[in-house]
Amino acid sequence: MLRSTILKAALAAVTIASAIGLTSLGAAASAAPATTAIPAHVATHSQPVTPRFAIVCAGDVCIQTASKGTTLATVNAWARNTTFFGHFQLVNGCGDTVANSTPDLIWPAGGTHHPFTGIHYADCGDFWAVTAWKRLSPGHYASLGSVGFRI
Repeated sequence: MLRSTILKAALAAVTIASAIGLTSLGAAASAAPATTAIPAHVATHSQPVTPRFAIVCAGDVCIQTASKGTTLATVNAWARNTTFFGHFQLVNGCGDTVANSTPDLIWPAGGTHHPFTGIHYADCGDFWAVTAWKRLSPGHYASLGSVGFRI
């Protein structure tokens, strides 16, 4: 319940920022291979409107749209600076959890990414959020960051 409330608030903030024109565009990383996580030092930071295939980071989570078709997309998520045991959560523009990178795993900083594949982004708009959840104990998690982005 708390995670859902936090993610809905993050999506609302991204939507409002975009509506009033608060954008900060950074360097796109379209030349990077989609199968490799990009080190934190080349990533852009917290962008409400995401240029195509840009790397976007907030807190300790980074994402990059790896592919986009007419209705489906793939988004990669990875840990930015902290290795953690837990999972990533993908939330759509309606505030619903679409997918979790379950089961909980060790995610190395700047390392292995989780590909969210087959994202049907037309259902609830193209504003999305990914949150990195560090497992504290069974059933208890702490957010390491949540990044809002546009597919």
